[in-house]
Amino acid sequence: MSEDSDNPAAAQARDAMYAPEGTVHALASTVPELPAAKDIEIDPDKVLQVAGVIEKQANALQHLLNQRLGQLHLDPPAGDVVSKYAIEAWNELVADGESSYATRVRNYVDGLRTLADQIREASHTYRDDDEGKAAAFKDRRVYQA
Repeated sequence: MSEDSDNPAAAQARDAMYAPEGTVHALASTVPELPAAKDIEIDPDKVLQVAGVIEKQANALQHLLNQRLGQLHLDPPAGDVVSKYAIEAWNELVADGESSYATRVRNYVDGLRTLADQIREASHTYRDDDEGKAAAFKDRRVYQA
């Protein structure tokens, strides 16, 4: 069995390379066109609402963290060596370490706040751009001769 029977597209492309010009043109016409570019309308007020929702969620999560993250830190249940080292490892990985669960959750909340700030900034940028464009085109009128 030939390679072309396994891959009809390859056979069609090979045939098009050696076919008369009209055939190549016909093959090219089967390629779908790219969709047309369209303007996207952005409502700065809705963008601000999104920032508000993200900020509200960050605040709610921060409230829970303030209440519960302290509970992750444990004291050794006994004075033996195993308890001491096990709890040190637990606290390092979960509660106190640089890459602990608690630190990652705090960083997540900080990231949410940063995202909310970036979205607010984008909203202001959109509003300023729209107002600037409107002002630039304000005096453009069609004058009759």
